[in-house]
Amino acid sequence: MCNLSQGLLEEGRAEGFEEGRAEGHAEGFKEATEYGMQILIQTMLEVPFSRMRMEEKLMTAYGLTAEAAAEKVERYMGK
Repeated sequence: MCNLSQGLLEEGRAEGFEEGRAEGHAEGFKEATEYGMQILIQTMLEVPFSRMRMEEKLMTAYGLTAEAAAEKVERYMGK
């Protein structure tokens, strides 16, 4: 293989590696955030917090809208 094609191949591999790494990081962050919300809701159930208070905490901690916070509380209350 000539030097030019070898260089292009190595450059392509490096770009692919970086793209895959960035995608993996973003997916890991998303999963960790979801898990954090689930744990927060379960902890607030033990205290106990009212449903409205849980939603307020999620809106503050994660910057969620009222609708998104309500959906998260609904999803994780039973788990």
